[in-house]
Amino acid sequence: RLPAARASFPIKYLGVPVSFSNLRNIDWEFVERFLKCCESWIGNAASSGGRLLLLNTSLTSIVYYYMSMFLLPKGVIEKLDRHRKRFFWQEHEGRKRYHLVKWTRICRSKNKGGLGVKDLRKQNISLLTKWWWKLETHQGLWQEVIRAKYLQKDTVTSVKSRFRDSPIWKAIMKVKEYYLAGRKVIMNSGNLARVWKDSLNDEPPMEHKYPVLYSICNKQDITVDKFRSRVGDDFFRRQLHMPLLDQWNELKAIVDSWVLSEE
Repeated sequence: RLPAARASFPIKYLGVPVSFSNLRNIDWEFVERFLKCCESWIGNAASSGGRLLLLNTSLTSIVYYYMSMFLLPKGVIEKLDRHRKRFFWQEHEGRKRYHLVKWTRICRSKNKGGLGVKDLRKQNISLLTKWWWKLETHQGLWQEVIRAKYLQKDTVTSVKSRFRDSPIWKAIMKVKEYYLAGRKVIMNSGNLARVWKDSLNDEPPMEHKYPVLYSICNKQDITVDKFRSRVGDDFFRRQLHMPLLDQWNELKAIVDSWVLSEE
């Protein structure tokens, strides 16, 4: 026998919980315990402005490292917000205080009437979305591993989540649509740009311009180059009649007018 203790998942690696399956709410209790210890940290002595500064610079940033790897469950974020509220409103040792303003309003940006406190859910999505941006715009070992494992036969737009994917990749996949909705696509050969879902040539996404056609389309992720070929008669689930037929002809004319290159 090897002189080693038996362990179980999740394990910690560089402070991040690692497991072969999705993490449960109970697996995040170590973050909650740490925040609980910080609730009384200068909270009673500092002014409201001081507590706001500490909340943004220290208490909130504690979880950024973990949010850049995982999409935290809703229950975990609610628990973290509970501790942040207690710190801001000086609730400690059973003492209750009135919450004078809704927390959602406090989390608005200052130019929208809030205090600029980070919304953890939005921040979590933003941090995970950045991985997609790095995957498309940067080159490195991480990008090579991801492309070899998940993108051999797919692109960023066409890759789908699979059962055997790692928990971290599953979390990144859950925010893919946020990234695709916010990115700017430059058409070259048209083999990556999606007709329905991407904003192309300063046009709104066609799924918004022609919502009924999109709802009955069998190929909602079709790219521009494949759309132009229009091979097969199964593009829509049913036969088109007026006025959908006019919309379909208008859509074809728009896509055919786009100038593509050989790049």
